[in-house]
Amino acid sequence: MPSLIQGRIVFARKAIVDPQGKNPKCDRPFVIISPTAQILPGKFVVGVAISSDQIGPSDNRVDLPFGDNAKTGLKIKCAAICDWLVALKQDELDFGTSFLSAEYLEEIIKKIKLLNPTIH
Repeated sequence: MPSLIQGRIVFARKAIVDPQGKNPKCDRPFVIISPTAQILPGKFVVGVAISSDQIGPSDNRVDLPFGDNAKTGLKIKCAAICDWLVALKQDELDFGTSFLSAEYLEEIIKKIKLLNPTIH
């Protein structure tokens, strides 16, 4: 079974609302941004939402690879929404082998830090 690591794409089993507090939906995809060394059993992990809706300005998102051969497993055009962070319970996640390459993960983390200067 694949491990839960930084960059892994996961799906929340419980309904998660959008940034406006609306549209609760199960199986929303997220990419884990918590450093792998900080992902401990029973602890929350932080994820950035992945959406096919182009939410907000382009400086808050990172377009992700998609298609039949994409390691992301995404079949349609999607983006990581860098100001949509969610703390996720590990036991409420489904995940497989899909992940983001270091290049995309670094771009997401850079945008998160620009949007939230208090995050280190």
